[in-house]
Amino acid sequence: MTAIKTKTVPDIVVTLDLGASRTKAIAQQLGSAAPLVVSMNPELADISHESVKDLKSEGIPENSCWVEVPGVDHFAVGYLARARFGGISQLRDLKYELAVPKIAGVLWVLQQKLCLTARFSVSMSLLLPPGEVSQHDKALLLSKLAASLAKFDTPSGQLRVKIVDFELMPEGGGVFGYRIGHLGTDYKQKTIALVMLGYRNASCFICDRGNLRPGTSSDLGMFWMVNNFVGRAKGGLSGDDLQVVQALVAAGANCHLEVLQGLSRKRSANDIRSDGGAFASAARISRDEYARAVVRWIKSLAPTELDEAILTGGTAEYVAPELDAYFVKEGITVVWNGGVVVSPDLLAGESLSRYADAWSVHVKSFERFSAKYKIPNLSTATPSVAERKTSDVTNNNFHNNLNISNSNGNSAKKQITKYVRPKDFIEMPDKL
Repeated sequence: MTAIKTKTVPDIVVTLDLGASRTKAIAQQLGSAAPLVVSMNPELADISHESVKDLKSEGIPENSCWVEVPGVDHFAVGYLARARFGGISQLRDLKYELAVPKIAGVLWVLQQKLCLTARFSVSMSLLLPPGEVSQHDKALLLSKLAASLAKFDTPSGQLRVKIVDFELMPEGGGVFGYRIGHLGTDYKQKTIALVMLGYRNASCFICDRGNLRPGTSSDLGMFWMVNNFVGRAKGGLSGDDLQVVQALVAAGANCHLEVLQGLSRKRSANDIRSDGGAFASAARISRDEYARAVVRWIKSLAPTELDEAILTGGTAEYVAPELDAYFVKEGITVVWNGGVVVSPDLLAGESLSRYADAWSVHVKSFERFSAKYKIPNLSTATPSVAERKTSDVTNNNFHNNLNISNSNGNSAKKQITKYVRPKDFIEMPDKL
């Protein structure tokens, strides 16, 4: 008798965003209505086997995570890497090159939180910058992940994880697909730019009346602004100090002295106040230079006849007034986060812009995998049928950088709109 082959149904569906400021994951078990959001510090630190022996797993999994990448090394991941081993974010490395230990660490955290067995399977969607999502990159990364996750050590013992589905997607694809789904066929009459500003990268895609151009990335993330500020402010500040970026965000567009003086290392009240004034002045100049650089970059990429700009990413919120002023002046409609809404309960106080992309991808992936394995989708976050039909086609083409369609129609009339804060927008997020 011939054996009947059956599909391996994944134990969880996971969407991962390896952001330079936070590692974010959204996980959901097929047949479950409730997703789980995990947010971890971005730092990594390679450590020895002897160092691992001294570690005690205390506190929540996100703060006590380490993994062994077989044949490579042991790694402390997230908060443990930063607090115990001086780990850094390694912003100059490709996210692709740091993916294996970070993904292994997230999977251990999920295994602990979801009470999974030590052997489980996963359908995975991974967001990376546009320049790191080629078919070659996908094949190579999948090969490394499959080999490393087959058996690896963690604080709770060995885990064996099988990847049954793997999707590599460009950052911004989720938000873009959601917006196109909302527009329906009208997007074929518009020229739309998606601008995504993160901590390390800035990415831009142009969809010209249905024709999608290859995405472009630059180093104009928030880290550019932080380095500029630190170099100008002096005062012994470090760009790797999380308090610096937190203070810059909290100081807002006016770069309030009272907030920035908290970065001073002086003891005298007068000296602290003096540092605050110097820091505020440096922040105003650095912010202006950064905003101008971002606008200049957008102008170099955007076509003359641009109807709509989709803005997303935590750093976009930071320079929202400057971006608003530019697009209003040009008479271009701005749609923040593509109109994506994420439940505040899932965000746990963090900014919507930091999760909109991953959430959009997760909703579509969870729906797709539920259908593939013929398991009822109980999630309440699924878009309407009309949105879903258009968005599926657009997403598939978007991820492959193919032309969506051709249209010879006239472009839609430009609209001048004021900047409107999206729902659940956090005025001064403590992290980007």
